[in-house]
Amino acid sequence: VIDDGEQCDDEVPEGIECNDRGFFGGTLACNSDTCMFDTSECHNCGDGDVDAGEDCDGTAFVGTMDSCPEACAGTTSGAVGCQPVTCEIDCTACL
Repeated sequence: VIDDGEQCDDEVPEGIECNDRGFFGGTLACNSDTCMFDTSECHNCGDGDVDAGEDCDGTAFVGTMDSCPEACAGTTSGAVGCQPVTCEIDCTACL
């Protein structure tokens, strides 16, 4: 039972998701100690904007991180990518 001052109680109420809390996606959880939402698994990755904690988002990169030599140590060429779920640099196509 969700009491006054609580957002959840052991689980997130049906129909409430990360995007309801201002995030782009992810999995909303309930902190069973505080009965408050746990947004640690929510993210803004995929919205096309590089947000705090992201290296990239789609085709947008932080600074010069769009270059293999700049983003991926020991590489000289190739195409830097962006992981679609984590918004971390993908160096697999770098040489």
